[in-house]
Amino acid sequence: MYEIHFKELAEIAHVSAGHLSRLFSKDTGSSFSEYLITFRMNKAIELMTKQDAACVEAANFVGYTDYAQFSKIFKKYTGVSPNYYKT
Repeated sequence: MYEIHFKELAEIAHVSAGHLSRLFSKDTGSSFSEYLITFRMNKAIELMTKQDAACVEAANFVGYTDYAQFSKIFKKYTGVSPNYYKT
């Protein structure tokens, strides 16, 4: 899996990381890291509900190799544990 680094995105866009961060926040209403986490959590929910993926499989697919970390972040952002979508 390819890791996404904000600094690399700024280099590709030929702007500073600070400028890209301001533009990103203005356009999306959230920071890049918040946006990425929300995107990953929504994709994990989709995988678990529509494709019947196991929680660990969904976590790995969206970029979390540490399931405990994924579960903690998932609960923080969704209000429920990943297992909620598997019962």
